Amino acid sequence: MGSLSSLLLFGILFSLLFDCVSNYVNVVDFKVSQSLDFSEVPSTSYYGVKPIQLTGFKVEKRAGPLVEKISFNATYVDIGEVRAPDLIYGSNLIIAYMKVVSGKGKKRVRNYILAPSVMWIPYSSKHTAPRWFVESVYNEVIEPLDLESESGAWNSGETLLIVVEFARDDRPYFDPTDGVGFFYILLDLSTGACGVMAVK
Repeated sequence: MGSLSSLLLFGILFSLLFDCVSNYVNVVDFKVSQSLDFSEVPSTSYYGVKPIQLTGFKVEKRAGPLVEKISFNATYVDIGEVRAPDLIYGSNLIIAYMKVVSGKGKKRVRNYILAPSVMWIPYSSKHTAPRWFVESVYNEVIEPLDLESESGAWNSGETLLIVVEFARDDRPYFDPTDGVGFFYILLDLSTGACGVMAVK
C-alpha cells in the first residue's frame, strides 16, 4: 500500500481507539437513516488524490447480529479512468469492524466477546470468502468494464456496486438496534484513487 493508504488506515485505527472518526469522515447513525447516503471523501482533490465516493451501504445477508455479506456503491468522481487490471490487482479494500473473539479484556455483549478487527479483503470472482467483487456497473457510457476478461475501464461518473462476503470465522458483529458494531471501509487503488466510508 502507498503512504496515503497507510496514513488513512492509521487514521481509522486511531479513530477506533478514541471513537472520533467523525472528525475525519461524515458518519450517519444506521438506526436513524436507512437511505444510507453518507460518509464520503470530498469530490475535490484531497492531497492530490483522485477520490472515490462511497455510499449506499447495505447489509445483504446476516445470521442474527453476525454479518455474512454487505454491499456499497463506489463512484469514481475524478477525470480519467481506472483500467480493469488496476482494479483487480492494484486495489486494497480494508474494512475495520467488531469481531467475535475469545479472551479476557474484550467487550462482552450478551454471550459474545468482541474486539475491533481490521481485515484486508481480496478481490475474487470465485465463490470463496472472504472476497469482494463487482456485481453491477451503473452509468456506464464508454469502455464497458468486464473484470472476468480484465477488459474495459471504470470511468469518471460510473458507479460500481461492490459486494463483500466474509468468511465464517471473520464475520462482523453488527447490531445497530443495540448500538453495537461499526464498519469503517477504505478502498484504495494503486492509481492514487481512494475513498472512505464509516457506518455506526
